[in-house]
Amino acid sequence: MINRCLLCEALIPLTLTVNTLFHKPKFLCEQCTASFTKMDTRRCEHCHKKLAEDEMECRDCLFLAKLNVKIEKIYTIADYTPFVKSMILQYKGLGDYVLSKAFAEILLHHYSAYFFKKYDYIIAMPISKTRLHDRGFNQVAAILDAAQILHQDVLGTQYRDKQSGMTKKERLQQTNVFYMKQPLKTGARILLIDDIYTTGLTVHQAASVLLSNKDCRVEVLAFARA
Repeated sequence: MINRCLLCEALIPLTLTVNTLFHKPKFLCEQCTASFTKMDTRRCEHCHKKLAEDEMECRDCLFLAKLNVKIEKIYTIADYTPFVKSMILQYKGLGDYVLSKAFAEILLHHYSAYFFKKYDYIIAMPISKTRLHDRGFNQVAAILDAAQILHQDVLGTQYRDKQSGMTKKERLQQTNVFYMKQPLKTGARILLIDDIYTTGLTVHQAASVLLSNKDCRVEVLAFARA
């Protein structure tokens, strides 16, 4: 039995044995899977940002401290390299839905299904109704569905213009567009999952709404660290 990599179309041979007969087919070759990784370099211990030589403290975390939002832990899978950027663009920007299977494979390559069982709520970063209509799917929710990871649709967001042309100060002054669709149980442990972690402002704004629920704890997982 032979599959082809969804990205580079290289052959992925599979020898049928008793052990492999009931395994899910692979969607990425070993080379593409290995390309989804982080460089070994000096980083912020909390948000995993690559630090500049003159950066003694992470400027992103210092900036976000103004929000007074406590995210317990941040997990990131890969650096936002040209390879990862092109993969996300093909998936999210061009709407190549089948790549949700490839991202699911990458997710489970780094974190086993058991990892997710410790959370009371797993939440895909929401997108507005406008973006959902334009794209046709929530890119993170589709990955979790492909990975067969149960997640809860309890957080919503209103439409907001893209922030790429704004300064950090301008972004900080924007109204928080996230809202709860339903209350969470007291003391819940939450994992919020996003595709790209850039400045961290978006996930912190989302986390601030989640933390309005009594005694909740929020952790974040992002596929790429820009």
